[in-house]
Order: sequence, then structure tokens, then C-alpha cells
Amino acid sequence: MDMTIHKVKIKRAVSAIFLLLLTLAGCATQSSVTVSEGQRVKEQESVNEGRIVQVGESADIDYICRLSNGEVAAATDGVAKDQPKSKLYLAGKETGPVSVTAVSPDGPEPEERQAQKFEQLIQDKLARRVAGMKEGGKSQVELTAHDLPGRSKGNYTSRLARVRTRSKEMNVPLGEFHYQDGKSPEVGQSYAYDPAFPGRIEAVTEKAAVVRFSSKVKPGEVLETPFGPGLIREDETHYYVDIDARKNALVRTGGLIGRIVDVDDKFITVDFGNTFAGETLFCDVEVEKIADTKPTKSETGK
Repeated sequence: MDMTIHKVKIKRAVSAIFLLLLTLAGCATQSSVTVSEGQRVKEQESVNEGRIVQVGESADIDYICRLSNGEVAAATDGVAKDQPKSKLYLAGKETGPVSVTAVSPDGPEPEERQAQKFEQLIQDKLARRVAGMKEGGKSQVELTAHDLPGRSKGNYTSRLARVRTRSKEMNVPLGEFHYQDGKSPEVGQSYAYDPAFPGRIEAVTEKAAVVRFSSKVKPGEVLETPFGPGLIREDETHYYVDIDARKNALVRTGGLIGRIVDVDDKFITVDFGNTFAGETLFCDVEVEKIADTKPTKSETGK
């Protein structure tokens, strides 16, 4: 009887030891898998961090470009928030970074044209600087522009009246309305001619619409213009804007960048012969993301 009980105890002990060994083996296997997966994740992160922008690849970038005085001249949306802006700065309509295609820095400079938008030219120049940057990497670069052909002959200078005159009332031919939006004018309808002097249709005749203009700024107050602050005054038929233009000041009108080179009692002369107005831009650039597409042979030149 005692021998039987002893054998049963031995069998139970062996079974317990066997189960314990299986459990330990399972834990060891699970631990090994966990370490293996962790190494794989780290290796993948290492690959992503080291990815470099290749010529021909598209990259999403954020940038902010400043003048020598520290004022912001151009930037992607949100980057320039709460920072001092220059007269050249224009807030973008789209949010987030912009996409550029990396170009070889040894290739030709982007074409510079007077009609080219300021921000687009900056992005074209930055496209030559992002090749070789890492995803998530940052860089500081300086950008300059060339003088346009014929600048020395005065081909890109404009003379503008120092005192702007705006009529308080104007007859606009009906054909003008049909040409703009295909509709007939109606009394009470707004009419855009100059943002500083909004218009409204007061009457419509067989040939024209009678538009009455008002001033956003009261006479005696100052209106900001691209060429400097303008003092508003009026008489019975007109508004006048006396612009306090300063020689050497930077000017932006639409996409054009210029510099005031002369001011007298009657005229303001602006030189648009350099797409950066002769300024050097100091830019901070960050590569947010590299596109997943591979560059083609034609893009890389290989």
C-alpha cells in the first residue's frame, strides 16, 4: 500500500515538473518574439529617419524667409504666426506645407520673370536646395535673384501719381457688367473697382449703371497703400489720397516686388527690375515628408 502511494506521488511530481518546463519554454519563446519585433520596429524607424530627398522626388516642405532686418517676406501657412511681417508678405490661401520636386543644385537656375509670383520663385529656388536633405531635417539657406534683362535701360520702371484721385460717382456701360459676369446690373448691387473705395449701384439707365463710391477711411485719416501711408481728403466730386512714399522702400503690387527709386511732388518711380528687389532672403527650410513615388530615369538623368 505504501509503495503504491509513493509511486503515485513520484508520477505527480514528474508531471508537475514537465508542465513547469513547458511553461518556461513558452515564456522564453514569447520573450524572444517580443525582442525580435522590437528590433524590427527600431530598424524600420532608423530607415525612415535616414531617408534622403533624391533629385526628382517630391517633398512637402515648410519654409520661412526673412529680410536682413528680420521681418518675414514669405512663408508657408502658420509658420510665420505672431512674427513681424514685411510689406512683401502675403498670407497664403492654402494651409500646411507646399510640395516641391527636388532639382539638382548643379542644374540651371529657375527662370526669373517679372510676371512670376514672388512665392513661386522662392519655392522654385528652394527646390534646388532640398536634394540631399533628410526627411524631418532642417536647413538654413540664402536666396538671391538676378536683375532682369534690360533693367539698366529702365524697361521695368513705373511712374505712378503720388496723389491718387477717385471719383465719387461714375457711369459704367452696361456692356461692362455683361462682360464680367453675364448679368445685368441692379440697384443696390455692389461694384468692385478699388478695395479702398467700395462702390454701389444707385441707378440703371438704358446705357449705363450709375455707381456711387464711398471711402473705407474717413477724410483726414490715413489709408495704407502698397507705396506708403496715404492721407485721405475730399471735395464735392472726388476723393484724394496723398501718399507719403519714401525712397528705397520695398513695394509689393500683386505678385510683383519692387523698390521705390525716386519720389517728387507729382510722381513715385518704382523699379521692378529685380524679382527680389535686390534683397537677400534668409530662409529656414524643413522637409516634412518625402513622397513614396520613386524618381524616374528622365528625372534623375541616369
